[in-house]
Amino acid sequence: MNNNELLENLISKRLKELRVSNDYTYAKVALELNINRETIRRYEKKPSIMTVDTFLRLLDLYGYETKIFFDEIYGKMP
Repeated sequence: MNNNELLENLISKRLKELRVSNDYTYAKVALELNINRETIRRYEKKPSIMTVDTFLRLLDLYGYETKIFFDEIYGKMP
């Protein structure tokens, strides 16, 4: 696995953890962001297809700061 794949996997996993820890379903997130539920599911599987705006809106919804998110992610990189 290359670094890009590893990074995408870490981001994917963390986004799911944040959604679950906030007790959000795909449907609830989709409603809050005014996008399709399946789109949220795809974003969690492949976050690189998400726009920066949507990513920032997700973190805001989860009450999470961008810097902290990436500090955690890059702290797990080899």
